[in-house]
Order: sequence, then C-alpha cells, then structure tokens
Amino acid sequence: MKTKFYVILIVLVAIFYSCEKNAVSQDTNTSITSDGVLKGTIVNYASAAIDSVKVFDYDNSSFGNSSVTTEGKFSMILSIPKLSTIGNGPEGTTVSDTNALGNSIFNIYLYKNRKITGELIRCNFTSDSLKTLGMSYSRFLYVDRTTTIKGVQTLLGRWVMSGYVDTLKYVFNATLNKGWNELVFKIEKLENTKMGVTTTWSLTNNIPSDLQWRYFKSSIYSGVKQKAKGQKELVSFDLFGE
Repeated sequence: MKTKFYVILIVLVAIFYSCEKNAVSQDTNTSITSDGVLKGTIVNYASAAIDSVKVFDYDNSSFGNSSVTTEGKFSMILSIPKLSTIGNGPEGTTVSDTNALGNSIFNIYLYKNRKITGELIRCNFTSDSLKTLGMSYSRFLYVDRTTTIKGVQTLLGRWVMSGYVDTLKYVFNATLNKGWNELVFKIEKLENTKMGVTTTWSLTNNIPSDLQWRYFKSSIYSGVKQKAKGQKELVSFDLFGE
C-alpha cells in the first residue's frame, strides 16, 4: 500500500530551504531532542488523576512511556515508530524530499492505575472552547532525513445548520531535521466572512516561550483536533492515507 504524508494545517506564505549539510538547529525551547528524549512538567498535574504517560502513533501503537513524579515531571526515550513515505504532501504544498520517511506522535495519553484519564498537550491555553489569536500548541514528528514543507492549503471546516461553513487555512513553513522535531501550530488570523469564520493557522519551527504541558480531559482536547467533513485530522500530522 502506497502511503503518503498528510499533515493537514497552517498559515502564510514563506520561503524555506534546507539540506543535509546545513540542517537548521532545533529551537532551544523544545521539549524533545533529535534522538527522542521527550520530557516536561505538567503544570496542572493532580496526583489523584495522573501517574503515568504514554505516546501513540496514528495506528494506536505505543512507542514511549514514563511514570509521572509527584511534581508532575515525566521523561522518556522514544523508539523509532513505523515509518511511511512522506510523498507530495497536502494539496497546495511542496515537500523538498518526497522520498523522506516519517511518522508522528498522534496522541499522548495520561493514566491513573492503568486507566486513561485524559490527554497531554504542550500549549499556551487552558481551554480550547474559544479560539483566539496567538493560540498555539506543539506536535512532534520523526523523519529519517532533513526536508522542508511549505505552501498554503485551504480546507472547509465544520458545517453549521444555517448552511454557513467555517474555513481553515493552513500555511506550512517548516524544516524537518533528521530525527525528532517539535513544530508549533499557531492561530495567526481570525476573520468573519459572509460564509462563516476563516481561521488561519501557521506551522513553523518557532517555539514560543509560553508553551506549557497541560492535562486535558479527552472531551476537551477533542475540540482541538477537530475534523472537517470528508477530511482526516486537521490540526495534527497524519502520515497515513492511500
């Protein structure tokens, strides 16, 4: 089965370049090293709700786990997940090396006594019920070589009963270095139109200093990973398709 790299999201047009000899260094604010050490502190940690954390890919295969200390700290070494060909990327974007292989962290689950209590996200918000300018969160991706993704993709989001539709615009401007990468999605623009609301997201290597690891109940976090009709996940990396 031929797999393609679907990353559905982001904002603004910009030119980015990279090669193996001149790879862009990882941001100093990152929570992950290129060789897969993922760590952080859960700022709203509650000992009654959390004792461990696990990461999963799109196929729900776990490739990293850690206990959570009484201070809410965790640290784990990720194994390399099953890799798929990136391919041409989403419509409207350009991938510098279509033969590159990659995969991403799709979900980070929190547990108490082996039962899922919620999800973990590195972000600068406490609730996703209201989309605001500057709202940002991280995703984590592994690739086997340096490559870039740039361009703009526009997708129709959720339909409302009146017939209006929200539009999601994603501008890709990211360099993926060999190994693990932390990339950030950020709302750059919110615009009311006759057809609904247009939300413009950006995806870049720029990691804001205000990002924190936060615990969300699954019912809350699901709003961040909203899906459009007929589309796969819109606010994440999706490496799986035909």
